[in-house]
This record gives sequence, C-alpha cells and structure tokens, in this order.
Amino acid sequence: METLTGTLTDIRFNKNGFVIARIHTPAPNPRVWGIKGTMPAPQVGMEYTLTGRWERHPRFGRTFVFSDYRSAYPKDLGAIRAYLEENCKWIGPEISKKIVNEFGADALRICKDDPDCVAAKIPGVTSPRAGEIAAMLRDNEANEELQIALKALFDGVRISRRAVNNVIAKYGHEAVEKTKTNPYALIDDIDGVGFLTADQVAQKLGHAPDSPFRVHAGIVHVLQDAAFGDGHTCLPQDILQAKTTQLLDVEPHIVTRGISDMLNAGRLRRTGTGYALPELCEAEETVAKILKGLSP
Repeated sequence: METLTGTLTDIRFNKNGFVIARIHTPAPNPRVWGIKGTMPAPQVGMEYTLTGRWERHPRFGRTFVFSDYRSAYPKDLGAIRAYLEENCKWIGPEISKKIVNEFGADALRICKDDPDCVAAKIPGVTSPRAGEIAAMLRDNEANEELQIALKALFDGVRISRRAVNNVIAKYGHEAVEKTKTNPYALIDDIDGVGFLTADQVAQKLGHAPDSPFRVHAGIVHVLQDAAFGDGHTCLPQDILQAKTTQLLDVEPHIVTRGISDMLNAGRLRRTGTGYALPELCEAEETVAKILKGLSP
C-alpha cells in the first residue's frame, strides 16, 4: 500500500459515498492526480492523506485508488481560499482573499473559533455570516472526528468502508453512542452488516455473551438462515434451541428465556410446535391466499 497527500481540487463524481476526484500534490513535485474511492463527505480545498494503490485507467490515465484516508485543514493560503469559496455559498474570491490576507495560515482556525473577530476585521462579513462560517467549520470538524471515532470502534472488525459510511448516514452524530449501546441494531439498520459482524463489534466493546441484545439477534439469525438457506419459514422448538445455543455458546436456559421474551414482545410467532419470524409468517400467509385465489 502507498500513500498520497495533497489538496482536493475538484470532484468529478460523488454518489452514495463513492467519489472520483482530483488531488493536487505540493512542492517539490506539484502535480494533479486522479483519485477514486469511498469518501462520504469530500470537501474541495481540504488536505487528504490517502492510502491505496495506483492503477492505470484506459481513459483517465494513472489513478490512485484509495481504501482509507485522513484529512486536515489546508495550510496553503490558496487552498484555504478554495476551501472557503467551495464550502460557504456566499464567499467569493474577494472575501476569501480578505480573510486570508488578514489571518494568514490561521484563517480557518480563527473563522471557526472567533467569528466576532472575523466580523469585526473583514469588511463585507456580517456577524450572522461569520457565525455561518464558524458553524460550517465546526460541523465539518465534527464529521471528521466522527469518522475517526468509528474507525477506531470498528478497528479489527471485517466491515466495509461503505457499511461504515451507512452507519454515519443512518445515525448521524449519534453513530458512536448508538453502536456502543446495541451493536446488534446494525443488523437491521445497516446494509452489509450481518450477525457475525455485529457480534465481533459487540465482543470488542465488551458486551456480555448472554446479553438480551445478543440472544435475540442470535435467534433471528438462526431463523433467517433456515429460511433463506434451507427454505424453512419456521423451526421446531428443539432445533431452534439447539442451533441458537450452539451459535451463541451459552446455556440453553438463556435461549429459552430469549424465545419467551421475543414471543411476549411480538418479535416471534408460535406456529404449532415451532417458531417463526412474524414477517415470514405474513409472507407465507399472503402466498397461500394468492394461491387459493388462483385455484379453480
């Protein structure tokens, strides 16, 4: 793996967290390079250190395909101006030049931490607009800190960058807290996260092996595996009990209690001597009604 550091100059494509863009590397060998990879909130003017590999595209030439990155506010004065102009809709070349001339390399820090100073010293920047700049910079900083925190949270767990981006999109600034509280909620909420991945996260966070969150998720996993793997929309109690106990490596009475809790909460449905997920029961009943309606 190699690294590439530079300032993001323009974005050519950005959808669902996937970005194709260009980055300008600094002296002594300044050059613009094509890059592509997963980045949920790319910002023109921001400095990025990318980790990845080079590939040659038949149309776009040499391109850096990154799998990871970290970002920092730009230090180059021209990049600071570009960053302000790109991220504040009413800041143009004239205002950005005034800000950089006044505050130099500290421009972004002062804009974020002292909007009253910016309003006082920069002609054309009112207090409300200085507040908007500060809020924008704080939001961007919070997003970066959130991504760093999630990266640490999922370190060592086999989870795709796209799934991590989906966690941010779903939970916003509560992503870390919600994941810590119940990692198994990721199974239902995040595309690309299954029981085994959520279980890895939970183990890393120190969740108890017999926690209700884990037991309930294990029961659902066994029933879904039976449905989508073997075509069984329900399982007899003894089989559900045995498979879940083996999956979770817990005492059988813990699974029995979990089944009872899920029945009481409406998350399981009894079908004769077996159990099924309510949504699968409803689907089966719907199919039966359709077939009955088609019968002569």
